Amino acid sequence: MKLAEMIKEPFLELAWWVEIETKDPHCSYYFGPFSSDLEAEEAQSGWIEDLAQEGAQGITNQIKWCQPSNLTICKDELAESFK
Repeated sequence: MKLAEMIKEPFLELAWWVEIETKDPHCSYYFGPFSSDLEAEEAQSGWIEDLAQEGAQGITNQIKWCQPSNLTICKDELAESFK
């Protein structure tokens, strides 16, 4: 059996992503994919700077090995959609 056959397809979709969360607006942003965590780490400062210049508050970030289903998730908008 070939290695590619042994690895399940969802694993192949995973990659390194930069996750940036802001408190105001209450959103999560995903930037990527990257082939390494170092590549993602080197790229993140530009997006953080852009969000800060746009007035985002409470910015945190982390590098994740994942496959986000959405690139931007705004919790305030989700809460409004359930009203």
